[in-house]
Amino acid sequence: MNVLLVVSQFYPHQGGVEVAVQNLGIALKEQGHRVIVAAARAPRTLSSSEAVRGLTVHRYYFGLPFSTLKSTLAFPFFSIKTLVALTRLIKSQKIEVLNFHFVDNAAWYVCALKFLTQVPLVVSLHGNDVQRFPGESGLAQFILRRLLTAAEGVTVNSGYLLNEAEKVTGFDLGRAVVVGNGIHLEEFENVISYKIDKPYVLSLCRLVHKKGVDILVRAWKKALPKLPADLLLIIGGDGEERDNIVSLIGELGISERVQMVGLVKNDERLKLFKGAKLYVVPSRIEPFGIVVLEAMASGTPVLASNTGGIPSIITAGTNGTLFDNGNEDDLAEKLTLLINNLDVMSTRASRALVDVQSYSWKHVAERFVKVYEKSSHS
Repeated sequence: MNVLLVVSQFYPHQGGVEVAVQNLGIALKEQGHRVIVAAARAPRTLSSSEAVRGLTVHRYYFGLPFSTLKSTLAFPFFSIKTLVALTRLIKSQKIEVLNFHFVDNAAWYVCALKFLTQVPLVVSLHGNDVQRFPGESGLAQFILRRLLTAAEGVTVNSGYLLNEAEKVTGFDLGRAVVVGNGIHLEEFENVISYKIDKPYVLSLCRLVHKKGVDILVRAWKKALPKLPADLLLIIGGDGEERDNIVSLIGELGISERVQMVGLVKNDERLKLFKGAKLYVVPSRIEPFGIVVLEAMASGTPVLASNTGGIPSIITAGTNGTLFDNGNEDDLAEKLTLLINNLDVMSTRASRALVDVQSYSWKHVAERFVKVYEKSSHS
């Protein structure tokens, strides 16, 4: 099939959606499909057209009016220019399906393209496009509803997000298909463990409120008396809550048992996963939880909050362990239980290694193709 993947941000931006779209595009190409990416040209210093890991990427103006006088004046000319260029691209490249990822301001352009070209549309929801974008304005909610009405196909990355989308829009999205994100399983083969002279529990995430790192730190304090004396907690990542987390660690008097390692490159991430005794996901909100898959693929036992899409990946007591969302006492208890029962952790990690195989990007791309094909014939 000839597929146009539309997403506001793309490489060199490296957020979760951007990486997911890039990996999906590569996997689709490897299966013989023709893939083009359309993204916002922001900042304007980015090239209007280039190849990114074998994917052809075209960048366009995806702005909207009313935020500033300049944007209002620029919108009529540049929006029409974008729509003309994209319409020509779709026709010249014989695009058979539009797949729009993450509903945001670019949705206006996608709606217009659908009207102008009548090419089948698949909308892929990822998280904040359902949980935050519609709350920004009545217009944003209208755009989301209009887009979902126009789409022949809808994908969500978890059953949890499907329920959230139905609540926000008031629509019955029974036609939506749950297609989780994927990982490159081969990256986790033959990885050398992180070099450190002490055993450690690991958590990697953006340091923002919804990721619940403060919950983990408080639970760690409570669990420490029952944990091995040399066991460390390593926290990786950066974000607006970093200073608060550092202060909390100091206030609790556990600085010697916690290491903050900041942002880590991908090869270091893999090593950290591989060497960890246990991986903890303390999130308050987690629409999917790709980091859970990464830990599973590393053979590392997982202890995660029972929030969002995580329970669709982790079956409690089978391939991992869940704790009550936001409950630091339950987290502390399960930390203690797992660290002091290596057999339980080993058994669950072994099962996780088997279960994670279905989340390869190859399998994810195959599921998307089924949605594309169904949408093209609807």
